[in-house]
Amino acid sequence: MNTTYRAVTPFGAFQAEWSDEEESRVEYTGSADAIAYFKDYLALNSISGVGGALIRFDTLEPADLYGFCQSEKAGISVIPTLDDLMSEFEEEDRSAAPPSDGVSDSGLVFNLFIEGESPESITEAGEDEPEVNVAPVTTEAKKAQESDESADGDFLALASTGNVDFYDKAVTDRLAALARKYTAAESTYYPLIMQAKTAAKNWFTAEFEKKVARYL
Repeated sequence: MNTTYRAVTPFGAFQAEWSDEEESRVEYTGSADAIAYFKDYLALNSISGVGGALIRFDTLEPADLYGFCQSEKAGISVIPTLDDLMSEFEEEDRSAAPPSDGVSDSGLVFNLFIEGESPESITEAGEDEPEVNVAPVTTEAKKAQESDESADGDFLALASTGNVDFYDKAVTDRLAALARKYTAAESTYYPLIMQAKTAAKNWFTAEFEKKVARYL
């Protein structure tokens, strides 16, 4: 699959494209004036890219274009891809989350609801630990459990419609926790988890379109 970025300059827009073949070089299309302006910009400014190497017009790499070639002063903007935005969301989430030795809930939500990983593949933490004796479930405990599950269902129903803020860490943490809690396909809430997954994908896609709209 080819990698394509669209860049906007004061002299128009151009596209930079790389094929999936090894050692492929960048190909520029679009406004000739915009391409010439970008070429001059790189020639006149010593810009370092990934690994500290100097960025060259003819050997430009995708990560260098999006990560290092944007300039508010020069009027150069590069439209991010959906993968770029997903990476930024995950990075922001990791920065906001408290330190942890394990996988964070909010990290799991990207696997479960964005990257397409099925909840069945998520194993419960501590499943290899020795069994312990569990006290009999009392009537009060059963009622509390049913109340909790009812609240879970209400939340998943809301999330499945997309009417939640998927940027909110509390929301993503809870979604990931519920996806682990109701892993069985025969679970009453399994369909709602799958619907929430689709809603999250659509929500992030819409957010992506909003972010890139200003470049168009």
